[in-house]
Amino acid sequence: SVVQSAPDAIILIDSRGSVVSWNKAAQAVFGYTEQEAVGEPLTLFIPERYREAHLRGMQRLLSTGESYLIGHTIEFEGRRKDGAEFPFELSLSSWTTDSGTYFSGILRDISERKRVDEWIVRKEEQLHQVQKMEAIGRLASEVAHDVNHLLFIILGSSELLRRRLAPEDPSVKKLDEIGKAVERGRALTQRLLSFGREKPQQPTPLSLNTIITDLAPMLERLVGKGITLVTRLAASLNLV
Repeated sequence: SVVQSAPDAIILIDSRGSVVSWNKAAQAVFGYTEQEAVGEPLTLFIPERYREAHLRGMQRLLSTGESYLIGHTIEFEGRRKDGAEFPFELSLSSWTTDSGTYFSGILRDISERKRVDEWIVRKEEQLHQVQKMEAIGRLASEVAHDVNHLLFIILGSSELLRRRLAPEDPSVKKLDEIGKAVERGRALTQRLLSFGREKPQQPTPLSLNTIITDLAPMLERLVGKGITLVTRLAASLNLV
């Protein structure tokens, strides 16, 4: 009664590896009734790729008394009646009587636990990715603050130089280019701050043509000399 009411599968085999006892939980786990299982070799209930190793282990145990499994709890693979394979936890023991040596195995289907473990691993990986992105966001914010400080110095210095020059001085055009570059740099730092979530998003109308045109020189440097970058811009493209 204890064996039949146990929630885990309890199987008894003889020294030939044949099943001599099969409880109700074993029937639920493997799909074979007691009538179908008793007398069958244990290899029927394990995947084919493990059967040879199982037979070698049985022969070693019977000839030398040595076993890597007896007295330990291990994880193994089982095979149901419909051919489906599943993981289980196994505890083995053995004893010898006048009628021979017997082995009992207590098996617990751990398919659900494996699924939960895999789910936890996936969630931990996702959490790790989120933490990495948060770290990158903090780094981006720090870089953006430092670059903003440098851009402020560049812009202030160029403005001081502009005040010393006459409007027709050729250097004024170069200072204008410096100013435009600083503005592009400031726009970039604003995007970095938004990425780092230190600055709230402020949607504004954008021209994709302008964005692509501004990005093209940088992209040409990134793709390398072996690739030619060609941009095809629509003549009348609506703002986004």
